Amino acid sequence: MTTKVKAVAYRLTGGSKTVYSADYEEKILLFNNFKKQIEKLMGLMVTLVTDNLVTELKQKISRDTVDSGMNKFEKVGQAIYKYSSQIENDSSAAVLKTAKEIFDNAGQKHRSFRTDMLENVQKSMKEWIEVTIMRK
Repeated sequence: MTTKVKAVAYRLTGGSKTVYSADYEEKILLFNNFKKQIEKLMGLMVTLVTDNLVTELKQKISRDTVDSGMNKFEKVGQAIYKYSSQIENDSSAAVLKTAKEIFDNAGQKHRSFRTDMLENVQKSMKEWIEVTIMRK
């Protein structure tokens, strides 16, 4: 009984650790760091693809609205531009108009990225899934 208690206490305090060489420890640390970064990157890609699909569905639903052709960045830029036209301070309005250009540029890059994703990733993944399912 005493031996079991000592064993449990030993494990709770950290127990023993196998000692590896410094090179091996460094490789494991590097692997774990890259693994975390790759998992974050994959999560970001899933979010972007999901966001693009949701945006596409929203655009199909709201085609009759004025802003339906704009993505989320361009909508922010448009809102800033509308606000800048209502401000009496010219220097503040100029800053907001510059911000609109930045958001429009980000919107164009987002649209380009979305198009590339749909053409290069989503389309090929869909074809791969269809071919794989058809074979089984």
